Amino acid sequence: MILRYAFALICLLFADLIRAQINLSYEATTPGGAKFVMDNYLGISLELGVVNTLIGNSPQTIPAPIQNYLRNIRSRMANPLRLRMGGNTMDVSFYIPTQAEMILPNGTIVNPHEFPVTYGPILLDTMVQLGDLVGGAQWFVGLGLSNTRDNNTVTFAATAMQKLGNRLDAFLLGNEPDLYLDHGKRVGIQNYTVQNYVSMINILILFCIPPFLPLTSIG
Repeated sequence: MILRYAFALICLLFADLIRAQINLSYEATTPGGAKFVMDNYLGISLELGVVNTLIGNSPQTIPAPIQNYLRNIRSRMANPLRLRMGGNTMDVSFYIPTQAEMILPNGTIVNPHEFPVTYGPILLDTMVQLGDLVGGAQWFVGLGLSNTRDNNTVTFAATAMQKLGNRLDAFLLGNEPDLYLDHGKRVGIQNYTVQNYVSMINILILFCIPPFLPLTSIG
């Protein structure tokens, strides 16, 4: 009991010090030759398999809390907020251009790292609306690498380019390829290397890239 009162007294004595305002000074312009990073150099990642629990199921149902949270971050930046859509889920999920729902479960969850789903174009519409509501956002969009001989990945990429426009920052092909073996994704390969990953990218380009999707968009 005595220690508790002693601690409370110390807190009162230092309260003014704790509340004291600290003034920082900094250069109005970046000194020549100085290294710096943009104010939007941070990571906010949305896992595809559960993204509808965060941003809603349509552009009209985006929850106010996520809007407020992202808008507060964006208001402190001079540059657009950067958001990433993808994750482990993207590697085992499929884009269905005719699907009206944003996200639908697709099979049984057998791996705790993944939540396979199918997703429709309304996902991209919701991403556009979310970014606009919070004051501007650019997107890193994950592309699945589970089947390199299927044009599903490229179909989604082409649709993302069309719908996101200049809101698209970059594509991320595959997710955590260094953990493919640990997650049981590359059965039969004893050591999944960078060269294996590059070879899969080459196969995807060879079999799937249509004329309307520039090669520079893959990577």
